[in-house]
Amino acid sequence: MLLWELGQIEIGVGTLVGTNEGIDGPVAQSIHSLKQWIKQTQPHILGDETLWVVKGVKQWLWIFANSDFPLFHGPDTPCPGELESIVGSSYSGVISSDDFTAYNDYAVTAQQKCQAHLPYPVTSRH
Repeated sequence: MLLWELGQIEIGVGTLVGTNEGIDGPVAQSIHSLKQWIKQTQPHILGDETLWVVKGVKQWLWIFANSDFPLFHGPDTPCPGELESIVGSSYSGVISSDDFTAYNDYAVTAQQKCQAHLPYPVTSRH
């Protein structure tokens, strides 16, 4: 849709599929290396996910990032297994995230929750 709006350029679904398949192989090793680097050496990462619908089918886009990298992951599920596929079955650093259930039971040293996503009402004790 955006290409059409920018310059009336049409791209067929087959072209997109072929392009994705052609890119997948060459970048697979780099993505694998980035996942290993995240698991082993990053003391803090931000995780977030969002839902979007593609031709009536729910898709998910996850991002894991800090000031040194972004890693996008596009599975068709928001399950905790997707989080584990990126950062492993446990993480020794701090994960900052919203209050999405995939993060809540995850084995991590510490979690920082986005204050905009905290359950309402938040009470303070003095």
